[in-house]
Amino acid sequence: MKALLIKITIGFIALLSSVKAHSQENHKTCGTILTEESQQLIADHLISPHRVRISSDPMRLAIKAHIIRKSDGTGGLSESQLTSALEKVNNFYGNAGLEFFLFGDIDYVDNDEFYDFNSDSEQALANERDVPNTINIYFANTVTSGSDPLCGYAYFPGNPDRILMDNSCTVNGTTLSHEIGHYLTLYHTHGKTNNGTTDELVDGSNCETAGDDVCDTPADPNLTGKVNSNCQYTGNLRDTNGDLYQPNTENVMSYAPQDCRRIFSTGQYSRAFSGYMSFRSYLNQKNYAADFGISQSIACAGEEVELTNMSLGNYESIEWRLPEASVASTTDENPRITYSSPGTYDVELTINGDDGGTDIKLLENAVKIIPQPSSPDASLEMGFEMEEIDEASLHSPGDTFSFSIENAGSESEQSFSMQFHGYENRNAVDYYLLSPLENPGEMDYVISFDYAFTYFSDGTSERIDEINILSKGCGPQKQVWSANGKTDATANAKSQSFVPKPAEWNHVETYVPFDPESNFVQLFIEAKNSNGNNFYIDNLQISYTSQIVIRSIAVTAEQCAGDQNGVIEVDASFNGNEISYSLDGENYQSSGLFEGLSAGDYEVFVKSGNDIISESVSVNVISQKPAKPSIIFSNNELRLLASAFEIEWYHNEVLIDDSGATKIPFAGNGDYYVIVRNKSGCENISDVFTVLGSEMPVSSVSVYPNPASEKIIIETVQGLEISIYDLTGRIFVEASIIKGITELSLNDMNEGVYLVRIISEDGIETKKIVIDH
Repeated sequence: MKALLIKITIGFIALLSSVKAHSQENHKTCGTILTEESQQLIADHLISPHRVRISSDPMRLAIKAHIIRKSDGTGGLSESQLTSALEKVNNFYGNAGLEFFLFGDIDYVDNDEFYDFNSDSEQALANERDVPNTINIYFANTVTSGSDPLCGYAYFPGNPDRILMDNSCTVNGTTLSHEIGHYLTLYHTHGKTNNGTTDELVDGSNCETAGDDVCDTPADPNLTGKVNSNCQYTGNLRDTNGDLYQPNTENVMSYAPQDCRRIFSTGQYSRAFSGYMSFRSYLNQKNYAADFGISQSIACAGEEVELTNMSLGNYESIEWRLPEASVASTTDENPRITYSSPGTYDVELTINGDDGGTDIKLLENAVKIIPQPSSPDASLEMGFEMEEIDEASLHSPGDTFSFSIENAGSESEQSFSMQFHGYENRNAVDYYLLSPLENPGEMDYVISFDYAFTYFSDGTSERIDEINILSKGCGPQKQVWSANGKTDATANAKSQSFVPKPAEWNHVETYVPFDPESNFVQLFIEAKNSNGNNFYIDNLQISYTSQIVIRSIAVTAEQCAGDQNGVIEVDASFNGNEISYSLDGENYQSSGLFEGLSAGDYEVFVKSGNDIISESVSVNVISQKPAKPSIIFSNNELRLLASAFEIEWYHNEVLIDDSGATKIPFAGNGDYYVIVRNKSGCENISDVFTVLGSEMPVSSVSVYPNPASEKIIIETVQGLEISIYDLTGRIFVEASIIKGITELSLNDMNEGVYLVRIISEDGIETKKIVIDH
């Protein structure tokens, strides 16, 4: 997802007659975009700055610095430059009761691909590097969006904790503070868009809802090109009341030249603090943070649960507190524990920082131990026509769940729902346990249900929720079904709370995997919250099936077009009966594995006795092969009429050059060919090109007329081999001629420049001709 980008000019392009000559960064833009969704989120949930008192004891905000350097480790922002930039930020925001600090060590990204950064590469750069609960700031040599140079860009609330900065703008004294202002809900002083002038009136009568929504910043008509070298406003624009604008040209959030920007207003400081309290108070306040993962949150008595220390920052030691577990406390990094009795149990991790302090993460009800059922059901049918959910069926580590029964069903009046919209506990994972089922033996369970689901906005990729239906006995859990709020949406994105209409339900039918060593099946719904939008499920049915079940079809793509290395692997069952598989409905085999496939669409047939079912699948191709290369010989050089990621030249079956050169010097008579590869490793090979001797004029040969129209005449006193080809190497004419005069037709050739290659006993020569019909 692209950040919230209004293309703005932070240090604007100077008008030669009136504006100071500023440094290079003033020609770059701020790339922060304010989406409608973010604006609405801020309007709905920003605590009024009038109701918030700035703390005298500053709130600490963790910054994770990611410095991008070249692959060899050179270049990039220096540590002293980073320290100086952070000091300037704190000089500003100390007045807002906020203090920024570096969290842990600097993350150096040594990669030429990101050194001059384009916003198209943001996901590849940041997805695996972002540190949770910190402001992840990436410092690049340059930053662009498409072809537009940027000073940097940030994200408003509801989006990633991420800022991208151009190094030259980082050190200019104000741009980093400007982008952090956006992160803390500050708008540009001219307002929420860059289209035309501001909507704020000079008299301030609409200041709380127009312009930057801050009343002590005067109405600003957008200062790009309207401030002279003395930082004086030179415009003469008027508002809709006819009043002349009198903007402040020194405000950091304005579009005044960088040299002029040096202040925030009191109201902006209050709004920044309010923005922190409303949306960013989850940020780490220490240089270390306790965190952990749990291998499975639902388990049987005696079943092993693994805990993983995922703490971040600078800490020296850890200690786990595990009440009623097989190990009540330990300093092991990743302990394995069991519980002997059904119930829910807390997990607590304490880390001891290098500054003598501690950080504690306590997850209440972190693990649920389920009992062995005495008489599990043979089937299950749920229409969710109930007043409330049985709390015994809920498992919510941290007690944060938002499951509910809602008055919106696919066919009936009610359904079971996870209300993600407005669910404050972002990243929480909650569970709803269905009634346990008996061991199906050699039978298979099939689950069917209706669901409705959507996401918050096309403008933000961060607010995408996830629903999983999982199955387990007293062994490893297995996935039955999974849905992503965006890719599996049944309705268009909605910023308001989603309530499905009748046409916004989908039906699902799938197989329930089962651990044969367990005596029961426990299914549960897992909900992963990202503050997106609501999920509904209705008409859930689970029962034995007397039909063939295709449990899964795994497809491996063909690596390169034409390689025939695609794979289809089918797993099916039919009440323990023998089954066979086919891709054409006629030729069956006992194995569901089909190898050596080309890309294309296939029909998978599964047969048992007289019962046959089929399912369509596609084998994709990862990469096309590069075009077949061609070689020409001219001026004692062999040239490849193409370019490629990798190029290998061979002479008489021996590799002679793999430097990637598109031409090589003549290496002697014999057979030449070239292999080319693209970035995916797919290759193609040229035809063998035979050189009988180094190129030199062939005696007593004439080629005319030139330009030629319908034919060309070859006049020679000896036998020749003739080929005519275009500048891409495509051959149009090949002929063996004897001495005398020979006419060759050109009617099948388009107008243009061609090469005539002449091979005789005494040499090789290439002549250029022009065809002009």
